[in-house]
Amino acid sequence: ASTDVRRSPADQAAELDLFFRTAPVGVAFIDRQMRYLSVNARLADYHGVPLDDHVGKKIFEVIPAMANEVTSAVRRVFVTGDPLFNHESTSLDPDGAERVWLSNYFPLRTSGGEIQSVAVMVLDITARKTAEQGLSVQKAYLEQLLELAPEAVVIVDTKNIVQRTNREFTNFFGYTASEAIGRDLDDLVVPEERRDE
Repeated sequence: ASTDVRRSPADQAAELDLFFRTAPVGVAFIDRQMRYLSVNARLADYHGVPLDDHVGKKIFEVIPAMANEVTSAVRRVFVTGDPLFNHESTSLDPDGAERVWLSNYFPLRTSGGEIQSVAVMVLDITARKTAEQGLSVQKAYLEQLLELAPEAVVIVDTKNIVQRTNREFTNFFGYTASEAIGRDLDDLVVPEERRDE
């Protein structure tokens, strides 16, 4: 038995309004004059500007520090008609801390195909970028420890295939990293007469 999922236009409008108000991303609609037509509370919070102080205002009036970058992206969508996905940008918050944003810009077209506005969806990815930087620092530290270790060190995968070696491995076994990587470790370090044991 199939279920009829058709809803009235009023129900659909209410659902879209609920999404707009509660989405975990900042959302805005911007016209050709670079004015905010509407924004959700999340974006207003990101901007540090009250929700009511957005509508009808130009981008540079609301976020002057980022206005050139945002305006350029919105204009690009109006001119090309193509969306702009995964655009990263940075700004400083009122405390001077850097914030990293991931934005998507896409055209909203009338039934006749004309672009009436550009929708913008913004996500604060500062925490993710901070974690990535932390991992990068840890990786560099571990790579340095590996390379400077006074013992021969080799890293293998679950099938005993060499993934990484250090300088002492090359000194001790005579294989350069490029000669060792991708080979079975036993073929490199176990004498041939003992491999069947």
